[in-house]
Amino acid sequence: MRRYSPLVAAIVLAACSAGGTASEAYVRRTADEFSTLVASVDAAWNSKSIDGIRQIYTEDVVHDEGSSLNHFEGIDAILAMATVLFPSLPGNQATDLLYVGMDSGVGMTGSDGVLGIARATNEGPLEEIDVLRVTEGKVSSWTAFFADGRFSEAGALPDLYAIAWSSGDPQAVGSLYAATAVRVDSLFGDEAEGREAIVQTARNFIERHPGAGWDLILAFGDVGTYQDPAPRGGIYEITAPGPNEEPCRVTVAVVFDYEAREITEESVFYDADSLLACEWLN
Repeated sequence: MRRYSPLVAAIVLAACSAGGTASEAYVRRTADEFSTLVASVDAAWNSKSIDGIRQIYTEDVVHDEGSSLNHFEGIDAILAMATVLFPSLPGNQATDLLYVGMDSGVGMTGSDGVLGIARATNEGPLEEIDVLRVTEGKVSSWTAFFADGRFSEAGALPDLYAIAWSSGDPQAVGSLYAATAVRVDSLFGDEAEGREAIVQTARNFIERHPGAGWDLILAFGDVGTYQDPAPRGGIYEITAPGPNEEPCRVTVAVVFDYEAREITEESVFYDADSLLACEWLN
């Protein structure tokens, strides 16, 4: 079992239950509620409390490390894993960034090696990206991916994603996706099924935000044995005209599955503060 920190330093939250728009009040309220849950996650793992861990996960929680063989089903499996990890946890992990989404989330944390995590390169601390789903106020699934420089290389799918969405060409965006792909906007609840629907989504985005540019900040994926890494998404900064036509930047997290270098499923999440500052609520 690879050893890693189970805590998150950047979370994508639940924001609305239907497609369309999300009000600032709703985004803020939901973010506050989720922040309380995340604080409980931090406290439970930092205090190394089995009872605390039991309180923050559902009975049927599922945890995976990407597509690797590390798979845990049920709260008892999580508690057993926690018992193994507790002696090596530093006890000072803290969530310090906040994002907004629907009923699932993306988190990121760094390790300075205290947990004994091996890294494929010598570029610095290992960054773990956790994809979380929340059910009735508890974490019901948790999938861990890791940042790796290979995922950000020119020609890798996260890089091609930024190029296509920056191109201003809906067809270029469509070329990223399989014919039956599904793309979900986690904040507004909008779902596009099929390549043609995704092309229309891209067209709508380009018309709403002309000249928007996407910059890849960090790419992540399933590092597996470090011999056959598979990218699974990225953190992007989108620069587009904002209020008063001044340049405005919104940070998003994109998580995808793919086959034969075509995206088959995708979810997009937003940083709450940048979203509200740029007034991207509809």
